[in-house]
Amino acid sequence: MSKTRFSLLSAAVGAALLFASGAEACTLNAWTVNGSIVGSPTPGGPAHTNNTVRRYSGICGMRASAANNYVQNDDPAADQIFRARFYVLTALTSGSATVYQAGNNTNNNEIEVIVNRGTNEIQVRHRGGTPVNFSINSAARWYSVEVAMNSTATATTGTDPIPANTMRVRVGGGGSDTVNTQTLSVTNGAAIDFARLGFVSGSGSPNVGFDAYESTRSAGNPIGRLCRGDANGSNTITVADRSAITAELNNPSNAATGQPDCNEDGQITVADRSCVTALLSASATCN
Repeated sequence: MSKTRFSLLSAAVGAALLFASGAEACTLNAWTVNGSIVGSPTPGGPAHTNNTVRRYSGICGMRASAANNYVQNDDPAADQIFRARFYVLTALTSGSATVYQAGNNTNNNEIEVIVNRGTNEIQVRHRGGTPVNFSINSAARWYSVEVAMNSTATATTGTDPIPANTMRVRVGGGGSDTVNTQTLSVTNGAAIDFARLGFVSGSGSPNVGFDAYESTRSAGNPIGRLCRGDANGSNTITVADRSAITAELNNPSNAATGQPDCNEDGQITVADRSCVTALLSASATCN
């Protein structure tokens, strides 16, 4: 596979999806095509039965409220060059949760992402080693996490080259477009055969939210963040985005199909309209 996309789009699009959507309830069924669902992670969105489940993009998201509740993708096949990007809503109030694992068939976890409420950090590590740490807000916020691993002896090429035996980690969000980047060393020959997204392990409380997972074995370009505040999914920031947020506030069945949670606090409120207004005043664009 060149790219596995589990973004939250309409089922009519026909791409590989994280959640089916439309008139029926949001589901996780797409993960069973070449993967599995472990425990009972909960899909939902504003226009569906589980309307307390938060989403970042589209109209469906996923919530995991306890350890051993996650979805697994088995598309990777001994990938030594591997990229993945997802959004996590850091709704834990205590403890820590491993929210992402990617590893090989001998169950070595080559990549682990942890939300740690004790230190208010997102931590990313290789094979249980010393993590790189990213500070996060003490309140619940959406953050994008992107990992790019190259466990070969040769640096990759392209617009975002990865040095040999290196993993580059980018974390951004919390109501800002700033992306922080750190790197760590990985073992030569480390390979990815599966990826798990959800509350994989830990003891945090009460839950964590997830959305917009994509992975690829492409060496060239970062996957990048989605356009914050682009509520109607037009890849521009305009007054129409304010209107899309207003329509959802008035009626959840008119859920915005882009990224309406402009301030990334896990809720769609009038504050998101104000956030879009601020972006318009700053002539913000979707890059």
